[in-house]
Amino acid sequence: MCEGRSYSPNGIPVSHSIVPTRVKDDPNAPGVAFGRTCARRKRALAVSRVDPSSIDDATGPPLSTARGTRAGVAIIVLVLVLLGVLAWRMVPHPIGPARTYEKYEGKAATTAKSAQSEVQTTLLVARTASADNAFGPYTAVVISDAEEGLSGLQGTFDSIQPPDERADKLGQELDSLLSDALEHVREVRVAARRGELPRLADVAQPLADDADKLQAFEERHK
Repeated sequence: MCEGRSYSPNGIPVSHSIVPTRVKDDPNAPGVAFGRTCARRKRALAVSRVDPSSIDDATGPPLSTARGTRAGVAIIVLVLVLLGVLAWRMVPHPIGPARTYEKYEGKAATTAKSAQSEVQTTLLVARTASADNAFGPYTAVVISDAEEGLSGLQGTFDSIQPPDERADKLGQELDSLLSDALEHVREVRVAARRGELPRLADVAQPLADDADKLQAFEERHK
């Protein structure tokens, strides 16, 4: 009844063109008041007609938040990787020529110290796995990384040319220590790959002696 036209309180259509100016200007006039009532009903009907999908869109999680979370995780991972690379570069490595015996001896001591770290890591994870405090896959990965690191240390040191005969003997001594440690680490890695975790500490026992010898070498030549 309220659509399109104005009505009087008695339901009779009222033409806007014939409504007196005095009635139009009077806010309390019956026709004007009834027209306002119809306008309020129209507005209420428009408010009640809300699309449910618009409510879901308004209350759901914004896409920008999800994208921001993924971006934050990616940034954290990138920072951790960069910190790892920076830490690795800050560790002294025996790379470069050794023109004197003293330089060569210093590089040998640095190599022995780094090798101790790989040996001790293998020994620790082997004992932890034997005590049933580490999973097999994790143990195998850690030992494989230690083996790779130890092999890299030996290869890097062997690439340095000894400056004299005394340095030759020093290099041979260290190379023998590194070869023994590398062989023992490989034995532990093979046992871990085979799932022989309970006996891993026994297999790794020779590494304790390797670590002591490497430490003694480092202290003599640092």
